[in-house]
Amino acid sequence: MTRSFCLTLALYACTPVLGDTPVRTVEHFFDPAVFDPDLPALVHISNRAVWGGERANLQYYPLFTAGEPVGASLPFAQLVDVKGKAIEMPDGKPRICNGLDGATLLQSGDGLYSVVHGECQPGVLQLSRLSQDKATGQLSVLSTAKVDLAPMGGGNLFCAGSVSPWGTHLAAEEFEVDAAKIQGDGTVSDNYQLYNNMARYQGGLEATSPYQFGWVDELKVTDGVGAVSKRYAMGRFSHEQARVMPDGKTVYLSDDGTNTGFYMFVADAPNDLTAGTLYASRWKQAGDSDAFGLTWVSLGHAKDADLAAVLAKPPVFGDLFEVDESEACPDGFKRIRTAHEKRCLRVRPGKEAVATRLETRRMAALKGATTELRKWEGMAFDPGQRRLYVAVSAVANGMKRADPEWDLAGVDHIGMAENLCGMVMALEAADGPVQDSDGKPIESPWVMASAAPYLTGEPLPASGPDSPLACALGTIANPDNLAFIPEAGILLIAEDTHGHDNNVLWASDVTRGTLTRVLIAPARAEVAGLNWFPNIGGWGYLTVTIQYPDADWAREGEVLDVPMSTSGVLGPFPVP
Repeated sequence: MTRSFCLTLALYACTPVLGDTPVRTVEHFFDPAVFDPDLPALVHISNRAVWGGERANLQYYPLFTAGEPVGASLPFAQLVDVKGKAIEMPDGKPRICNGLDGATLLQSGDGLYSVVHGECQPGVLQLSRLSQDKATGQLSVLSTAKVDLAPMGGGNLFCAGSVSPWGTHLAAEEFEVDAAKIQGDGTVSDNYQLYNNMARYQGGLEATSPYQFGWVDELKVTDGVGAVSKRYAMGRFSHEQARVMPDGKTVYLSDDGTNTGFYMFVADAPNDLTAGTLYASRWKQAGDSDAFGLTWVSLGHAKDADLAAVLAKPPVFGDLFEVDESEACPDGFKRIRTAHEKRCLRVRPGKEAVATRLETRRMAALKGATTELRKWEGMAFDPGQRRLYVAVSAVANGMKRADPEWDLAGVDHIGMAENLCGMVMALEAADGPVQDSDGKPIESPWVMASAAPYLTGEPLPASGPDSPLACALGTIANPDNLAFIPEAGILLIAEDTHGHDNNVLWASDVTRGTLTRVLIAPARAEVAGLNWFPNIGGWGYLTVTIQYPDADWAREGEVLDVPMSTSGVLGPFPVP
């Protein structure tokens, strides 16, 4: 049975609104959550709440637990194949995705729905119908079903999710496989991120292309049914999250891994992500400071329909690029350093447009964009300050100063002091029109033009050469998911760390600079799935996932006697 964690939260807020921008007029804060060492398996949250000037009792309550059925459905996050048949382990037990992750709430027609990610191979998108008690705001589950991924060829490693301004769910496929390593039977020799397990979905990998996976997928609910499509025009890389700006056209795209990039997509039309121009960021450091200016390298325009036609008969890596392994690149080649290589590449004639989408990070590097970022994770947007917050789980590898392993000679856009406890960066939007690297105007009022650390973790001195990472308890460690509450001016920061014994959900008041524990997870459990919903039927909710509680890595559900991931909500917050 799903365990109910009913503890209270505190928040002071006053939210008169002028136009679309909340005006913060009263101090607001969270009371700190207090951990009880005698109850290590419980989720602990703050002990009282005041919202809109009145007392409110809030709770974190799971709506879903991996492996538990809802009604007559398959167990929640049960892996299924392309025909919708349950995938089983050799002993006949179900293969459960214990990696519940991204979570959102959607309203469609008269219905309220939840979408929860399974971060596994193959990936799972679980769509559930919810009911709401209008008097109390309490949510309950009416039914649940797997979203049919067969029309788009399946999905892999669904990480963070978000909701578009027009009410669709955006699911990010993380850790794209290196297409250069695909063998003749469709497998990868090192089984990178367990990619070979995708054979369970198709019944074999021989007919599967790595270019099927590594996209942002958009899910729309119509009459209670979820239909999902890959958004090819936004590029393929290790998508952590897609975050749409208020114009309904501009989308920021974070790239999780080592030596990755950061991207912006500007759609041709509002509320339509099927066509548009993709940009890769180039970072310029201000002297020895940790402040940066951002410029944007155009990767050109593309349409989903054109790329879908290409992928009907997918190319292989060698169709797109020539490779040279020498230290000094021959004429026409360029040496790049990305997550997958440090070597010389040349795009084949006539393949540049396709390569910008199928091999976005490599093409960004070839065009001079920055590919030195490390563990760029969730994002949150403050519309009042025109500021985008990005979680950087660790400052390492290409982001370090003069790291010969991860930087190219003569090319080092980012040189920061190593911080394995990570940071949150704040990106500020430009005040006026911005041109891209080709001198063409970027058709967006939400172009981020500068970046600097907002909040940093604090590594503790190592007790020995092999001592594990330890981070100061009074601040963040390895931030991952983010959410922003505009009505209160509060940035929520969720940890995915071993630097703290228990991961924490923090509340940072961006006006006063305070930092408070809101939620303390069970030992080693990641806090994920953050999304803020200010008004659903007169109540506000924060979606929260507790991933891998008190267990070692068990993404594939091979060990079923460990605590299972849960996904639910923190709330309800009464709307003032």
